[in-house]
Amino acid sequence: ADIGGFGFKPSLLADALAGLRCHLTTSVRGYLRSFNGEQSSTDFVTCLKLIHLLFRTSVQAVDEELVTIKDIVRESIRNQIRDPSAEYLRRLKDINYGKSFYFKPWTIPDFDSIDAKEACEFFTKCFHNPGEFTLVVVGDIGEISGADTDESFLNMLETYLGSIKVKEGSSNLPLDVDKLVPIPFSQPDEVVNEVVKASMVDAMSETQVTIPITINPFPLEAAREKSFWIGFCCSLLSNRLMHEIRFARGKIYAISAFPSFALQCPNFGSGVARGDVSITFSCEPGEAESIKELVLNQMKDLTTNPASQEEVDSLLEMERKSYEVSLEENSFWLDALVTACQSRKYRQTGNLDDAYLFNERIREKVLKEMTPETMQSHFKHFFAGEGTFTYTAITLEPEASLASRCLSALQDWMPQNALTMQNKMVLLYGSLAAATLGASIMYYTRRLK
Repeated sequence: ADIGGFGFKPSLLADALAGLRCHLTTSVRGYLRSFNGEQSSTDFVTCLKLIHLLFRTSVQAVDEELVTIKDIVRESIRNQIRDPSAEYLRRLKDINYGKSFYFKPWTIPDFDSIDAKEACEFFTKCFHNPGEFTLVVVGDIGEISGADTDESFLNMLETYLGSIKVKEGSSNLPLDVDKLVPIPFSQPDEVVNEVVKASMVDAMSETQVTIPITINPFPLEAAREKSFWIGFCCSLLSNRLMHEIRFARGKIYAISAFPSFALQCPNFGSGVARGDVSITFSCEPGEAESIKELVLNQMKDLTTNPASQEEVDSLLEMERKSYEVSLEENSFWLDALVTACQSRKYRQTGNLDDAYLFNERIREKVLKEMTPETMQSHFKHFFAGEGTFTYTAITLEPEASLASRCLSALQDWMPQNALTMQNKMVLLYGSLAAATLGASIMYYTRRLK
């Protein structure tokens, strides 16, 4: 894309789109290739032209241009390596997903080993056959010039997209989900607690508690109900934790809980849907362990005791208001239609209306059944299981300064009864002086070299 995925150099394309509200990007992920963007109604035709160019273009690697692009990518990799949170994020992925290659961080040698021409060929093949894609358009279509009626809008799409020359007719068809290859990953089967130290400018602690969960994907209706229940359980847990830990105790900056099945292959070849619930919070350094225990205690309480009726009513009211607001936003309808297009219901029926209404019917059913008792039952199902509770808790803590480490070492060396306040002050100033002297010697040694 940085070379010119739309047939023009990025700088030239930017000049051509100057003054227009038309933005289109491409994405290639584990189980999905997509192009998406945002444009005003007056510039919608420009977007269609860009899509046409995307499927018509064969990206070519030009050696002169690759030098600059490779330097930019190398610098971004170096920045990631220098990022204090890089090691923390790497450990999160390694522990929770078994060092899956999918999360392997970039290194300079890995990047330099890539053949640029093969990479361009791969990108071209990703956007080679338009028949593999489903186009979803949301917004005020009536404001698009020349699209006053459904028929005229369809004619516009056929003019710009239907005219894309098909390169391989036999493969210009929607892909078979059953042929997808699952991303290999494993989930932890025992409790893991780990602290990652990193140098920071602003000292702050960050923790993620991750709980593996599984859902039986069959039958379809029951599986969809479970996915809604796990989402509402996470919302209730977030509200409880925010109230108990932030508002009542003032111990955290922010906290959230959310489910994810991002690595689960859509064809459910393993017979189960594997995912996890992640609870993330940030706090003062040294507070993470006690807050983690508070989080686990609140989860245990929700599995053994029903939430209050007030908590459930508050959750239902928040969901109702959020849903009403979302109905007025394009992003909601885009997500709803894309979800329906990718659903098993749509693959079974081929009817988009049925797929969307099926999802809405299940959602309404779950909301009507929501009570303190049903929430407790599902908390117990997801987080208690058969009596085992596996989780990982990975914490990012600021690394102590050199002076602090020297002082700690000296304190460990000296007898405890000798550590008066005066002695501690002497040790502190002595450590600072030693650290300053050491830094000065290193600086002047480098200058002499």
